[in-house]
Amino acid sequence: MLALHWSDINFVNKDLYVKKTLAKVNNKHVLQPPKTRESQRWIDIDNQTISKLLQWKEEQKLQYEEYGFSVASDKEQPIFSTYHTRLNEMKYMRVSTPNDKLEAFFKRHSDLRKIHVHGFRHTHASLLFESGATLKEVQTRLGHSDINTTMDIYTHITQSSTEKLAEKLQNHINF
Repeated sequence: MLALHWSDINFVNKDLYVKKTLAKVNNKHVLQPPKTRESQRWIDIDNQTISKLLQWKEEQKLQYEEYGFSVASDKEQPIFSTYHTRLNEMKYMRVSTPNDKLEAFFKRHSDLRKIHVHGFRHTHASLLFESGATLKEVQTRLGHSDINTTMDIYTHITQSSTEKLAEKLQNHINF
């Protein structure tokens, strides 16, 4: 997500293009291609997400103006950036920042079960399965090159889905 630029989102077709990742190499943040060819993909996004992204785009412009910067072109403008006071510039967010922010959040909310950023990917997959998505659909959405990867990582989810399969069949037959 940290590698996304505004040009990676098609607000008309309501999808985003995953074509790069942000990595830390030799103590510098660099954009690089994802692990596999299948990781480069278009992902459909819903109207509510589109609306939130458009709101964030406007808010980001205001924040840039407040710091005295102009927003770059959509092709060059990361969706998630941060102001570096030492350098007096806007840059990509550090790859550790999302986990750092979650860590701070959980310190304030110790009653909640702790989750790391990658856990949201698992939550996303779980919700897809619960909504009725097929294993192939989840594989494609997550960018796995091999369906076995999806099955191996999300077996606990697919097992709970298959337990509901008999009930789905019965409901269909009774319909």
